[in-house]
Amino acid sequence: MNVAFGAEYRVEHYIIEEGAENSYTTYDEFGVPTIGAAPGATNALGESLPGTSQVFGGFTPQNATDEFRNSIGVYVDTEADFTENFLVSLALRYEDYSDFGSTFNYKIASRLKATENINIRAAFSTGFRAPSLHQQFFSRSSTVFNASGIAEEVGLFRNNSQAAKLLGIEELKEETSQSLSIGATSRFDGGFSLTVDAYHIIIDDRIVLSGKFTDGGDPILEAIFRAAGAGKAQFLANAVDTKNYGLDIVAGYNFDFFGDYKLNNSLAATFSKTEVTNINVPELIENAGLSGDFFDGQEEAFLTIAQPRTKLNLTNSLINDKWAFTLRNVFYGEVTDPDELGGQSRFEGATINDNAIYGGKLITDFSVSNNISESTTVTIGANNIFDVYPDDNRPGSQSNASFPYSRRTSQFGFTGRYVFARLSFMLQ
Repeated sequence: MNVAFGAEYRVEHYIIEEGAENSYTTYDEFGVPTIGAAPGATNALGESLPGTSQVFGGFTPQNATDEFRNSIGVYVDTEADFTENFLVSLALRYEDYSDFGSTFNYKIASRLKATENINIRAAFSTGFRAPSLHQQFFSRSSTVFNASGIAEEVGLFRNNSQAAKLLGIEELKEETSQSLSIGATSRFDGGFSLTVDAYHIIIDDRIVLSGKFTDGGDPILEAIFRAAGAGKAQFLANAVDTKNYGLDIVAGYNFDFFGDYKLNNSLAATFSKTEVTNINVPELIENAGLSGDFFDGQEEAFLTIAQPRTKLNLTNSLINDKWAFTLRNVFYGEVTDPDELGGQSRFEGATINDNAIYGGKLITDFSVSNNISESTTVTIGANNIFDVYPDDNRPGSQSNASFPYSRRTSQFGFTGRYVFARLSFMLQ
C-alpha cells in the first residue's frame, strides 16, 4: 500500500498597465484627444478606420487592472494491491479559493492484470476549475474580421462591467466536470506493444467567448461602446455544457533490423469529438430574442469542428550507436471554417456549406543525425518535406487576398517546407 499527501498555497497576481496615451487615443483636428474611431478616416479601399494603434490598440485607463487571488489545497492519494492482480487507487483533493469558495473532488481508479501481458484499467473523477484572473479582468477592443472579411472593432468587456449588466451577462463562475475512462495495455514477445483508451468527459458551465452584440440602439450601451472604441461587444461566459469523448490508440513494434541497427516503429491515433449539449442563455437575452448572439455558430465551431477530430502519427526510427534516421508521417483530419455558420449555432439548426470544409492532409518530416564524437551530434532534416499547405480559404474570407488560408481553423501551419541543420554538444 502506498500513501501520498500534500498541501499547496498559491498566490496569483494579474496586472494590466495603462499604455502610452497615443496608442489608445484619437486626436481630432484641434488636437483634442478622443477615444474611438477617427471621424471620416478611411484606408485605401475606402473602409472606415478605427482610431488608436490599429488592430490592437494600447490599453486604456479603463483596461488597467491590478488583481490578487489566493487559494489553498490539500490532497491525499492512496494505492493498494487488493490481490496480486488487482490494484485500486483513490485520490481526494480539497481546495478553497478567496474568490470562488471551496470545492471537493475525487478520483477512483483500478487496474486488473488479466494475463501476464495484458492489463485492463479504468478511472472515474470529478473536476473543478475556477475562472482565471485573465478571464475575469482582461478587457480590450481590437480589430477582427467578420464572416464577410470586413474589419470591425469588437470590445471584450469584463463580466462585472456595466455593459454586461445591461445585457444580462452574469459574472463568471467555476467550471465542473466528470470524467470516465477505460482502456487496456499489452506487451508481447517480439517487441510489440499496444494501448487502447476510451474516455468520456462532461463539462458543465464551460467558459467560452460569446457571440458579438450590438448596442441595439440603447443610448447607454452606445456610449459605452463608443468610449471603448468598439462597434460590438463580446464577453467570456459560462455559456455552454459540453460532452467530449474519444479513443486513443498507441502501437509500437521494435526489432533488430540489420547489423547493429534497430528499427523502432510507433503508430499513434486519436479520434475525438466535442458536442454542445446545452446553451446556458441568460434570461434577459433569451427574452429579448438574442440567444443566437449569445453563443453563435462561429464560436460553437471554434469549440467543436475548427480543429482536427482525427490525428494519426506514424514514426519510424532506424538507429545505432552512430547514426539515427527518423521518418515521421502525420495525418491531420478535416476541419471546418467557422465563418460558414454565420450567426446561428449548429445547436440551433445551422448548416455548413461544402466550401467551408478543408480536407485532411499528410505531413512528412525526415531527419538524419550523426554522432561525430561522444559529445557532439549533427542533424540535418526537413519538416513538411513535400511542402504541403492547407486547402485555400474560401473566397469570401480572403479579404482581398490578404488571407489565402483560413485564420479560424487549427489544422496545421501554412509556412510550408522547413529545412534545418542543427549542431548539439554536451559540456563535460
